[in-house]
Amino acid sequence: MDENLCFSRTEKGREELLGSHRALKLRPRQVLFLINDSISVAELKEKLPTCLELENILERLREEGFIDQVKSTEAPHKADPDMSAEPPPEDAKLLDDMRQYSGF
Repeated sequence: MDENLCFSRTEKGREELLGSHRALKLRPRQVLFLINDSISVAELKEKLPTCLELENILERLREEGFIDQVKSTEAPHKADPDMSAEPPPEDAKLLDDMRQYSGF
């Protein structure tokens, strides 16, 4: 898979993360959580270095309509993270739920 490919969440992907119905297992949900407006395969590999099935998960998420490939002529610009910034409320709740589910 081309590492410069970029993906974004679809409405179905957002509903999976924010709704009460869970169609995906934990690992695909974790990958979906990391995909927001636009992220490249290379960036996902950096964030999930031990996820050997990442490319298969991305293909499945795309085929099932949870993510879409976004047009990009180059890898997306990586912004410096502001560690003091709070995540959006819906992402904060999802993160808490994922931590409880996975035992962190």
